[in-house]
Amino acid sequence: MSKIDNKNIISLLKADTQQKILAFADKVGISLDALLNTLIDDEIERHRLLKISDEIGKEGSKETAPSQKITKVCKKHLSVLDHESESFAIRKAIETLHADLLRQKIISVNTRER
Repeated sequence: MSKIDNKNIISLLKADTQQKILAFADKVGISLDALLNTLIDDEIERHRLLKISDEIGKEGSKETAPSQKITKVCKKHLSVLDHESESFAIRKAIETLHADLLRQKIISVNTRER
């Protein structure tokens, strides 16, 4: 496959889009090539994850958790928090919420080997 010059690709874009891309690359201090490669890689990964999500959704082997049950569990663990809560208390509440949701099999954790 032949290498395509990003300057040629940029010239195909509308003038305001060209300016946005060039300004953003300059603002974050990376080359235009690096920015475009990052954006493309991110989009490829987003589509890969969407495909996995669609495949999981098509399997339909798991029931979706009822929203009222989730709301009840969340309220139980998060109602102790307010705008003055310390970060430790917030983290602890979220950890216990997560553990409870797992214990009740409302959510599950999927892991993948690389």
